[in-house]
Amino acid sequence: MNTHPFSTRMAATLGVAISALFIWLVPAHAMTMGEREFVCPIDGKKFMALTAFSGTQFGMGLDLKPLGPTPAPWPLPKCPGNGFVIYKKDFSSEELDRLKSYVKGKDYQSMAKIHTNYFLAAKLKAAMGESVSSVASTLLRATWEARSRDEYETYASAALATYEQILSANPQDADEKLTAMLVAGELERRLGLFEKSKTRFLGIPNRTTLRSPLNEIVELQLVLIEKMNSEPAEVPSK
Repeated sequence: MNTHPFSTRMAATLGVAISALFIWLVPAHAMTMGEREFVCPIDGKKFMALTAFSGTQFGMGLDLKPLGPTPAPWPLPKCPGNGFVIYKKDFSSEELDRLKSYVKGKDYQSMAKIHTNYFLAAKLKAAMGESVSSVASTLLRATWEARSRDEYETYASAALATYEQILSANPQDADEKLTAMLVAGELERRLGLFEKSKTRFLGIPNRTTLRSPLNEIVELQLVLIEKMNSEPAEVPSK
């Protein structure tokens, strides 16, 4: 009996995987944004920063970026004095002690001058020892913020390396593994690593039996790779 997690669990988990990976939000509100007050956890100073209140998603990119009148990614506030990115709502006193030391360091201060907020958030999470999955998803969102091709390549390469860490650990959860393979393959394609991307997608177990939209995504990726197309592309509509 074949006990490969993708063969034994795919029928049971496919619906969950689709929902988790490629959920479509029901259009309800146009994108609304505005400034609100924040308190910097590092120095206690108040500041105003742009934030989002609502958005509408009409589709999704192959890199999981939401499409439509919606923030992508949702803005993270950045303390104006020290460059700390508030990447979550609450921090323990122990976390703040560690973060203060890291944020005041030369390396972070140098990065804070040139990098986007999600890239900085990923660095903060890594410094705090948060899960590889959390760091990977944050780096992926940093690619959505990229302001130039060079910056995109920097962020996408960092994200790819982190998703490869997830895969090298051979996660037993089928959804987590499939997500990491799809995202890694997309990042490779976008970086112009076409042979690696092709090998990645062809290596998805039972890929020909995946139901829509997962099978359609893999087939689209293979077509784009054949054309040596490294441009953004959308998940096929339902």
